[in-house]
Amino acid sequence: MVTAGLAGSTPHMISATITSLSRLLFEFKAFLNPSLVSDLLKTMQMFVESSNREIVKSALGFVKVATVSLEPELLQPHLSQIVQGILTWSHEHKSHFKAKVRHIFERLIRKFGYEQIEAHVPEADKKLLVNIKKRRERAKRKKAANAEIESGEEEAETEAPITQRGKSYNNAYEDALYGSESELDDSEDEEEQEMGMGKEKRQKKEKVRFV
Repeated sequence: MVTAGLAGSTPHMISATITSLSRLLFEFKAFLNPSLVSDLLKTMQMFVESSNREIVKSALGFVKVATVSLEPELLQPHLSQIVQGILTWSHEHKSHFKAKVRHIFERLIRKFGYEQIEAHVPEADKKLLVNIKKRRERAKRKKAANAEIESGEEEAETEAPITQRGKSYNNAYEDALYGSESELDDSEDEEEQEMGMGKEKRQKKEKVRFV
């Protein structure tokens, strides 16, 4: 059985097993016993808290796929553990894990609502949720504006639906694993932007003093 690989002797073997389980979950979720899904979610929480980054990367990917794919009633019993586990990696500045955590939160908010997710987030981390909420709203406004522009173009009306069908068929798993509902993957959060601006100003001042 594939799950035997979770007891592998190397981080690479464990990581590869988790990635395989992510794909199997996505493809065969309708046929899996709910108790098996529950056991997998519990096990992944342990790997999310691993000290090995290769394992953590795959484990976060599994959580992302599960969040996108599974019905709310299957995720609900594990919601608190999922939120607490992924929050561990939300504090790393300029980290790929931090972006992945944001994407998971986007999906959780979409599935359960902002208030329900917020209830599981400590006060010190709620700024992250506020930032995600702002960016989701901004992305929605941008999407609506683009839709209005494209509605008047004949090519968009005839060709876009065909392209979308091909994309959803061929890349559904990749979208579940890597996709984002907003622009979080393309830009830094407001806190990091402020830090970057502050650093740039300090560098300019130091340069002036040096000259």
